[in-house]
Amino acid sequence: MQPGCRLQPAARRRPRHGRLRSSGLTPPPPRPTLGPARLGVCAGPTCRATFVDLSRNGSKQYCTRTCAHRASVAAYRSRRSPR
Repeated sequence: MQPGCRLQPAARRRPRHGRLRSSGLTPPPPRPTLGPARLGVCAGPTCRATFVDLSRNGSKQYCTRTCAHRASVAAYRSRRSPR
């Protein structure tokens, strides 16, 4: 190899945005509407943010992992505190 010469990775061919490859694939069907039953209010003790529950079984309780972690830590600390 000559000095100053760099190896370049091979260029990857990607389909342009919005176009399908000519492999005969069809686009995925549109997602069904989830309805108002999937809207919720965060169960965190100090948070009242709203969220859309996109989980499969519809069991989401918190708006973010941070709120879920705070509630988990608070429950742990209340169990561990001397009475």
